[in-house]
Amino acid sequence: MRTLDSLENGTISKTIAVMPDFSMDRILTFTSQKQLLDALSEKSKHGGGALRGISATDIRGGNAINIAYCLAKLGAHIKLFTIADEIGSLTLNKVFSKFGNNVDLRIVRGNHCRTTALEFVGKNEPRINLLISDVGDNS
Repeated sequence: MRTLDSLENGTISKTIAVMPDFSMDRILTFTSQKQLLDALSEKSKHGGGALRGISATDIRGGNAINIAYCLAKLGAHIKLFTIADEIGSLTLNKVFSKFGNNVDLRIVRGNHCRTTALEFVGKNEPRINLLISDVGDNS
């Protein structure tokens, strides 16, 4: 693969444009659907409240961001066009800062996608991943 070898050797001087989807993802992990439903039912009896003890992980995501990151890691020059709010912009600047001038971020202020994933990972049940998304201004 001549192109991949060229990327790894840093001999390609072209810039690759990548756009636009960027999301901040929160993954909530449950041992079963029953665990979630029981917790919701119990809290509903009392008019609501916080569900405590739920494992949560925040990650950056979106095809454009993942592709841009992988290409930059290979040494490609990237121009990334996306939409993000202030927190998203700070996140992107931090993530891509290690690539220096190889990555040119073009971020328009707006609402990026936000996804909450409900993952059910019980030992005796099939793994299930349900996504709840607000696509923001990328729609």
